Amino acid sequence: RTMTVGNGLLSLARSASTPSGEVLAVSKFIAGAPYSFSVAAKDVFRNVHSAPTLKWSLTLEPDATLKAKGAANTVGFVLGTSTVYTFSFTVYQEGSYKLIVTELLEGGGATMPELDISINVTGAQAAATFTSVEGAGISDTTASLTERTFDIIAKDEYGNVASGINMADITVNIDVSDAPLPTPGAYKFSGGPVFVSEGVYRVSYAPTMPGRYYLQVTVGGAAINGGKEVSWNVQPAKPPTLVTATLTYSLGEVVVKFDQATDQGGQKGNFNCALVLDNSTVIKTGASSSCFWAAQDGDAYESLVIQMGFGATLVPKTARSAADVVTLKADIIRSRAQNSWYASGGVFLDRPATSIPVTAQLSAPAEVGVCDGFTLSAADSAGAGGRALFISYSVESTADVRLAAAAVQGAGNRDTVSIPTDAMTGSQTYVFSVRVENFVGKFSTATVTVTKAEVPLPQITVVNAGNENVYSVDRITLSTRVEQPSTTCPAALTAVRLLDVDYSWSSTAGPQVDFINVPDIARTKTTSKLSIPGGTLRAATEYEFTVKAALTQSPGRWVTATTVVKVGYQAIVVARRIGADRVHPRESPLVLTASPEDPEDSRDETGAPYPFQFF
Repeated sequence: RTMTVGNGLLSLARSASTPSGEVLAVSKFIAGAPYSFSVAAKDVFRNVHSAPTLKWSLTLEPDATLKAKGAANTVGFVLGTSTVYTFSFTVYQEGSYKLIVTELLEGGGATMPELDISINVTGAQAAATFTSVEGAGISDTTASLTERTFDIIAKDEYGNVASGINMADITVNIDVSDAPLPTPGAYKFSGGPVFVSEGVYRVSYAPTMPGRYYLQVTVGGAAINGGKEVSWNVQPAKPPTLVTATLTYSLGEVVVKFDQATDQGGQKGNFNCALVLDNSTVIKTGASSSCFWAAQDGDAYESLVIQMGFGATLVPKTARSAADVVTLKADIIRSRAQNSWYASGGVFLDRPATSIPVTAQLSAPAEVGVCDGFTLSAADSAGAGGRALFISYSVESTADVRLAAAAVQGAGNRDTVSIPTDAMTGSQTYVFSVRVENFVGKFSTATVTVTKAEVPLPQITVVNAGNENVYSVDRITLSTRVEQPSTTCPAALTAVRLLDVDYSWSSTAGPQVDFINVPDIARTKTTSKLSIPGGTLRAATEYEFTVKAALTQSPGRWVTATTVVKVGYQAIVVARRIGADRVHPRESPLVLTASPEDPEDSRDETGAPYPFQFF
C-alpha cells in the first residue's frame, strides 16, 4: 500500500533565503524603495516544509546612531502559506539596520541564522526642494583674497542625504551687485562643486570684491531651497593704514610705509606727489619734488618714497621743532586688489635710525697781524642733508672778548664771519668755536685758535698743485699769493717796507725731498715759487709741502700755508707689439716677445727697478 510521509519539524538552519543572507548584507538599499526576498522553509532532513503554515516575523532594527535620532523598528510583511514565504519591506531613513527574521510556531521565536545581518540604507535621488546650502561661506564678511567655503547638502524627499548624484546635475553661480565703491571689474565666479562625501559637495570662492553676493544652485535643472534667495553682504576690506614716515640715511628722501600692499593710487614710475599727498604736505617737500613706489628692505608691503626738492621744509621732531605730518590725499589709495575703503589720515615724520654724519669745519689763520682782521669760515662743514645748517659761534680768551663775541653773535646763521681789526688785542690768543646742527638734530662742533700778533703779518696761500695729472717726469712749480697787511693802523710801517717778504719752503709729509743737493730746489726754496725738476718725485705718491713767509721788518714772525701734491702714474708701454694675424708653420716653435718700458723708471728703496710681471 501507499504511505504518505510529511515533512518534519522546521529547521531554521536548513531553511534558505533567496537572495542569500550574504548577498543581502552587501546589497545597496535606497530609502523609500520597496525590497523583497524569499525564504524556502526546510525541515531538519532538508525536506520542503509544506505544513503546517508557519508564522514568520521580519524586523529591521536601527543602530544606536539612528535610535539616538528617534528611529524605531521597521516591521516587514510576510506572504505565503507553505513552502516558500516572501518578505517585503521599505525603509525611509538612511543608516545602518539589523535585519532579523524569526519564526514563532515551530521555530519557537528563534532567529533564522542566515538572516541575522546588518544592511545599509542610503538616501534616494536628490530633490531640489529638499537640498540646502550650509557653511560660513554664505555669511556676511569683508572683501579679501582668502577663500571661503560652503557645502551643498543634497537630500531626497525623505530628508536623507541624497546618493547617486551626477556632478553635471549641479550648477553653481555667484553674482555680485550693489558695490559701495568703484571696482576694477565685474566679479567673476569660476569655481564649481567638489565631492566631499555622498550627497555633500563643497564650493570654494574668494570674496575679492565688496557688494551683495547672490548664490544660485540648481539640481537637475531645478533651483534649490524652493527658489528662495540665498545672499550675504561683503563689506570693503580694511584700507591701507599709514605705519611710518621716515627720512632715509641721506636725509633727501622720506619712506612712507603702509601696513599692506596698495594699488599705488594708480601711479607708476616717478610722479607728482600732489597726486597722492595732501597739499599741506606737498608744499613742504620743496620745489620739483617727486614720488615713486618701491618695496623697502625686502618687505612685502608697498612703500611710497618722497624725493624732496629744493627748499624742502618737512622736518621730524627735534629740540628746535615739532614733527610735521605726512598726510594722504583723500579717496586715492586703496588695497592692491582695489577692494578696500580708501586710505586716509597722516603720520608724524620720524628721524632715520642712522643718517649722514654732521662734521663741523672751522677755518681761520693761525695768526693775524696787528693791523688785520680776518674771516672765520664754517663753509666746509658737512652733513646738512640738502638744507641750511643751524650755525652758532662763540669765542673764549683770557683777554677781553666783548668785541669778538659781538662779531660772532651778530653773524646769525651765516657760514662766514668777518672779525674786524679792533675785535682782538695784540699778543693775545683767542679760541673760536662753531656748533653746526642739521634739521634732524644731529650736530658737531669745531674750534680754531687764532693769535693776534703785535706786529704786521702777511697772509700767504699756495695757488696751485694737488693735481692728479702731475707725473714724476714733469717739472712742478708751486707758486704763492701773499696778501700784505693793512697800512692804515698806527702799528704799521710804510707800504714800501711791507713789500719785503722772506720765504722758506720745506717738505712736511710723504717721502723726504732733497732741498740741498737738487740745484733747482736749493735755488728756489727761499723764493715765492718752488721749482721741482722732473724725476725728483716718485710716481703714485703723495707729498705735502709747507711754505713760510715773514715780513723783513719782523724777522722770525712766520705765517704758513700747506699744499698737497699728488703724483700720478703713467701707463706702461709695451713696445714691438705682435702686429697683424699671420700664418705660422706647424712644425716651428712660436715665440711671442713683449718688451715693456716704464716711463716713470720706478725703483724700490735700494734704487733697483721694479720687475715686470706678465700675464
